[in-house]
Amino acid sequence: MISRVVNKGMYFINRALGSFRDFLERKGIIKEIPYKITCSKPRIQYEHPYPLNFREEDKPLFHSEHSYKSYSTTDECLFEMNDVCVSIDGIVFQKLKTSTRGLPHPVFRNTYGWLYVIGQRLFRKRTKTDASVSYVLTFDHWSKINYYHWIVDSLPRILLAKKNSTDPVFLLPENPPHFITASLKELGIEKVRFIRKNEYLSFEKLYVQQYAAAPGQHHKLLLAELRSAFLQKNTSPVGTGKIYVSRGKQAVRKIANEDPLLEIVKKEGFRVVYFEDHTLAEQIAIMRTARILVSSHGANMTNMLFMPENATIFELIRNDQPNFCYWSMSNSLRYNYYYQLCQVADKDNIMVDVEEFKNNLQEILKA
Repeated sequence: MISRVVNKGMYFINRALGSFRDFLERKGIIKEIPYKITCSKPRIQYEHPYPLNFREEDKPLFHSEHSYKSYSTTDECLFEMNDVCVSIDGIVFQKLKTSTRGLPHPVFRNTYGWLYVIGQRLFRKRTKTDASVSYVLTFDHWSKINYYHWIVDSLPRILLAKKNSTDPVFLLPENPPHFITASLKELGIEKVRFIRKNEYLSFEKLYVQQYAAAPGQHHKLLLAELRSAFLQKNTSPVGTGKIYVSRGKQAVRKIANEDPLLEIVKKEGFRVVYFEDHTLAEQIAIMRTARILVSSHGANMTNMLFMPENATIFELIRNDQPNFCYWSMSNSLRYNYYYQLCQVADKDNIMVDVEEFKNNLQEILKA
């Protein structure tokens, strides 16, 4: 109880300090940490088509802040910064200022603001880095723990950094999740500097690779390049399999009435998969053989990246403020995308209309 009160108090303090900082920046009293752009490429505009089973009454949902129907990529900049520090959360700071260059969205600077930096300086050891090494930051507080953000946000940044810098060494938090080290091994990336929990690193010169696109949005060319890089060494046969991915073993975003769905998909010849039971290499092999993926919304859908060309995606997604990032990802990979809006149950779980599910699945199987 006490920790919850403290955390809530710290949240509001950081919000207040962040708002005050924003005011000072608008007045020119505080300036962004200086940086130099060493490489930049023009942005690309994308316009995604509606899902194949699109319903006109759902149109407002596909034009909300989470629609991703029309957007542009970034300018793919590589930023060079001098005399800065980086924490285990991937936060770039100088004195008591944090930089937005390493954040997925400027709003997070309120969370990782002055108090956060003071905590780093008081309770973490400052470690100097080798000035002759080209260190590149490509992770953030999201991607260091979240599979989707690591694969879709950080790995494209790594691909860009390899093109934009000479002999880069990538920064990573100490003891990262297995999917991070496994994915780097799959891609043949070995030069890494780990940031330990009891330290923050200081740099005479640091490179920060800009995001290829905003969170939830995707860079088609880089996604295709990433997919090719993962699959070039994979010898699994490209098949016509049908995969149903269950989140039944997860804590949240489960299907509350999944049993009848499992009966339906098994009857139609689908393989039921729990990705947490498989290594990354096994997950790649499984998806390489699949032509149809059925799943509820969640990071497990990121594995559509490893499917063959012209694959089909069927996403079960909550009907209140749905996040259509996987619709965007599916279109970026030139897949066929279907969706079904579902009622929200307790703890972020969903209830699926079984008859509607059956009808949608039949439409997909007949296509």
